[in-house]
This record gives sequence, C-alpha cells and structure tokens, in this order.
Amino acid sequence: MWHDPVTDRRVAVWAFAMILACSRMLFVQPVLRMDQSSWCASHVAAFEYFGGAPARIVCDNLKTGVDRPDLYDPQINRAMPSSLRFTMS
Repeated sequence: MWHDPVTDRRVAVWAFAMILACSRMLFVQPVLRMDQSSWCASHVAAFEYFGGAPARIVCDNLKTGVDRPDLYDPQINRAMPSSLRFTMS
C-alpha cells in the first residue's frame, strides 16, 4: 500500500516485472491499475529500457493480457501485438 499525499488515501500498488530469459535482465515498474492500458504501457517502457523487444514473449495468464488461457496456445489480447508494432517501428 502507498499513501497518496494528494488524496490522503492509501492506494494499492502492483509491480509489473519483465525478465529476459537468457540474460536475466530485470525491468520492474510500479503500477496503480492492472488494466490493459497500463499493461501495454509497461511493456513499451520495458522494451525501451532493454533497447528492443525479444523475438519471443511468454507471458503469464494475466487476465488483462490473455483472452483465452491455454497451456500450449493461449490467445493473447489483441492490443499487445499492436503495441509491439508501434514499439518496433
């Protein structure tokens, strides 16, 4: 929990974490909401931090990022590929 000095309320804070598999480089960003826009913005920030995007992304079954979870072929949210195209261009 974080105390917001503007509203004088306690606010829940989550951490977005991305770890590169081979180098084990870590990117962590605090987020106040776990919605689609903050999820995509955190990915873009991570790719900027790493200096590019990996060839393959494996995400957990976060409801914001995965429309249909499946062990072998999950259906990824459509906003993710479009934000990747924006980042890579």
